[in-house]
Amino acid sequence: MYRHGIPDVTGIQKYTDTIRIPLRPNFAANQNYLTMKIAVIIARVVLGLVYASSSIFFFLGMMPKAELGETAGTFVGGLAASGYLMPLVKVIELACGVALISGRFLPLTTVVIFPITLNVFLFHAFLAPEGVAVPIVMMAANLFLAYANLEKYQPMLALK
Repeated sequence: MYRHGIPDVTGIQKYTDTIRIPLRPNFAANQNYLTMKIAVIIARVVLGLVYASSSIFFFLGMMPKAELGETAGTFVGGLAASGYLMPLVKVIELACGVALISGRFLPLTTVVIFPITLNVFLFHAFLAPEGVAVPIVMMAANLFLAYANLEKYQPMLALK
């Protein structure tokens, strides 16, 4: 814009005053950022594939029947007997799996899927310890994703 025939550079001056260009780029910080970003992508895709495939196999009737102990069998039988709980959980798993794979709504998805991950982990830790390896990886991935998005949770956790 021109004012009285003179170019108005006040807006440009204000903009250039706020630009901070480091004299030396911080390559270590950039490398840590890149490593964290790759780790987040790997964790979310692995966790998303586990949940999406599990729910797809459930809905297609391809879920393998595992030999469970008496206590674990009673627990799973109770979940199945409710009639609505397992399909609801699998719909949530499918939605969260797709969201994790696509990278959309990552902070929300991490919070929504955590109770399911915790239940899977505790089920295998206490009732079926022979299959606890995958739930340990799932729990680690979920906690890592929560840590990676910690700054997005801080306003929600602040005392007011």
